[in-house]
Amino acid sequence: KDKIEHQILNNIHYKCENASINIFVHCINYNYFQFAKVNILIINHEYLNKNWIDYLPCFDYVIVKSEYSKCVVETAMRNSGYSISNLICIPWRSPNIETFTKNKEFKTFLLYCNNRKSEIYKRVVDLWKPEWPTLKIINAENSIFLANPKKRRIMDNIDYCDAIKNEEFHPLFNSCGIHLC
Repeated sequence: KDKIEHQILNNIHYKCENASINIFVHCINYNYFQFAKVNILIINHEYLNKNWIDYLPCFDYVIVKSEYSKCVVETAMRNSGYSISNLICIPWRSPNIETFTKNKEFKTFLLYCNNRKSEIYKRVVDLWKPEWPTLKIINAENSIFLANPKKRRIMDNIDYCDAIKNEEFHPLFNSCGIHLC
């Protein structure tokens, strides 16, 4: 085909269209297997439900991102008597951003917004007091509650770092003594 078509489906729905490949990310719906020639599961071991272990051999590929995840999933499959021939580890790894910092700055707090739908970030901002330390907010544009700069609470000790680059974030991450995650 000239153009690859994709559909994103709710995992708890009972029906999907025929496809060449089904890709399951952290969730399994066995009912979808019949609708594709190839079924792939991408999973972190911490999301692996024990009830799903019997479904793992039915996948053409089970992909994990680290050697540790592979070890956990492999052990679960072997303990249940299954082959691990479909288990693949892609050596993906996030960079280690922790570097040695002699003096942590405890007058600056770091708030990293990584959950788009969580209201907790806005609650932290709304509760922040002028006499408190500086609050550096990273990735606020990812939060549906803080994304609009016109609706954000503005204070001298709140700093929205929307356009921060990795090379700026890493030193900030390491210098802030308190991380609110």
